[in-house]
Amino acid sequence: AGWKCDRCNQYVGVSNQMYQEHVSGIQCLGFASLCSDYVFGKDASISKHQNYDQVKVGDQARINDNSHSVFIIEKTDDYIVVGECNADYMTCVIGWGRKIYRSQLGKSAWFITRYH
Repeated sequence: AGWKCDRCNQYVGVSNQMYQEHVSGIQCLGFASLCSDYVFGKDASISKHQNYDQVKVGDQARINDNSHSVFIIEKTDDYIVVGECNADYMTCVIGWGRKIYRSQLGKSAWFITRYH
């Protein structure tokens, strides 16, 4: 049996209101929300969209068929680079620098932005 981490990382921030089914803010969602609140402040407005061309550094992406949240630290026309927590859904590890190609995001990906 493998080791499983359920609630060792938790943060309920402003971004959590965009995730109606995940208001607890555990793991990846809590980490992405914490990064967003740290960079923009808790008073920054928030919205969501599905247009990759509008994505900016500091946005969050919801990927893997709505099962994983990441914080975007770099963006090109072809890929994003992210900070994330619990990418393997088991070890609670925070990671920086994973490149995710636009084609890998899929049509179900959506983005949270604090820019307006």
